[in-house]
Amino acid sequence: MHLRTSSERAVYFTLVAQLAESWSAVEIAGLKDVDLRTVEAVLARYTEAGVVDVVDSVTGLRYRWRSDMSYLFGAGSSAVTVIDPVCGMTVADGTPYRLEDGSRTLWLFCSILCLATFKADPQTCLSPRQVHCDKEQQ
Repeated sequence: MHLRTSSERAVYFTLVAQLAESWSAVEIAGLKDVDLRTVEAVLARYTEAGVVDVVDSVTGLRYRWRSDMSYLFGAGSSAVTVIDPVCGMTVADGTPYRLEDGSRTLWLFCSILCLATFKADPQTCLSPRQVHCDKEQQ
């Protein structure tokens, strides 16, 4: 999941602005002045990526940033910036989703889904633009 469009960024910033809140697609569309179908499509991608929880309420589906993703906003991160090799998101060094390969390269991921995707086929996730953090640099 990489925030390529203004709609993806609008939905993302709504969800992370208040981590304890849940939002309906209609609320996000109205708040951010984005087409409802576009918001629904973005929320579906975020749900599939595992970064939001879906809450089935009496008023319909509501979406909330996953509590186990809040390490992305925590203090104490180092100056090292790491990019998830699967989705392209910036990952804080405090992420619990880590993998060390045979060459002592430490790969950091934004979610368990990106880690699993990488484990399944690392070569499809790697490209020249990817940044990784060598364990010896930390």
